[in-house]
Amino acid sequence: YQDEESQTKMTAVKPDELFVVYDDTLKQRALFAVRYGYHENNSQTSSDQNLGDVYGEILTRDSIIAFDGEKKEDPQENPYGYIPVVEYRLNDERIGLFETVGGLIEEYNRVISEKANDVEAFAEAYLAILGAEVDEDNVKRIRDERVINFYGTDNASDVVVQFLTKPTADGTQENLLDRLEKQIYQISMVANISDEAYGNATSGVSLAYKLQAMSNLALGFDRKIEKSLKKRYKIFCSLATNVPDPDAWKEIVITTSRNIPNNRAEETSIAKDAEGLVSKRTQLSLLSYVDDPDAELERIQEEETKDSELIQGLFAEHDHEEVDDGEAGIEK
Repeated sequence: YQDEESQTKMTAVKPDELFVVYDDTLKQRALFAVRYGYHENNSQTSSDQNLGDVYGEILTRDSIIAFDGEKKEDPQENPYGYIPVVEYRLNDERIGLFETVGGLIEEYNRVISEKANDVEAFAEAYLAILGAEVDEDNVKRIRDERVINFYGTDNASDVVVQFLTKPTADGTQENLLDRLEKQIYQISMVANISDEAYGNATSGVSLAYKLQAMSNLALGFDRKIEKSLKKRYKIFCSLATNVPDPDAWKEIVITTSRNIPNNRAEETSIAKDAEGLVSKRTQLSLLSYVDDPDAELERIQEEETKDSELIQGLFAEHDHEEVDDGEAGIEK
């Protein structure tokens, strides 16, 4: 959108506040977008609100039309020539990672809650005394002094003192928690980096295998993000006040990286072994701690040029000193 100073600005909009309508052709071209909201003075839920409570704007390639209920304002010109909306989506179904495992997460939380209830029930277990009468004062003394002493009965074996506790299923609960945890990570294709197995990875290859499922998911998301970012810069470059060349967005190169542990010693060894087999740029790209191989090549070239100039200067100074010594000998 354009602010008061005619500067192009961008903002994030929640998925439940905007939607895009596409056509049903193979291209699935966007037709228009609708940004909407509800008036704050309505105490009803969104499902009970009527059309008069909705406000927002309709965004097309040519115009922007604001509306409030059934009332529409005059269309405003869209300066971009494109629908000024960029959709970032994880998948075609537009669902998050957690939605496919939402039921498993709820079950996991329920089992954890039940285990907490079991601990609380054990701490508050009732003391059952069978075969002997205990008055109120003795009950208080047992509670405070933690001493039980019954005497005067004809048969002491008839007296039973025990806590009333329900059967425990700790083993079954733990097995269920382990199974649910594995299923949550497996179905969502997210690696459990806190697992001990990742700490036992001895090489980058073994760690890469453990992260392969999540890496594949991230690679697919990278492609969608790259497409959305290019569309974002395409809209930005459509105004001559931002960029003189409307096709400048085509020259932007988008790169993504992974925030995962790397064995730098192993990377350096691999890069050294690639000497003479690949170009310098490819060799530098094997190192995760080199963000921009092209810039690194330029810095290397600058250092080599400075070293060469320094060496030439030292030789020139050395030759000049020898000439002076020779001339001095002749004069003597």
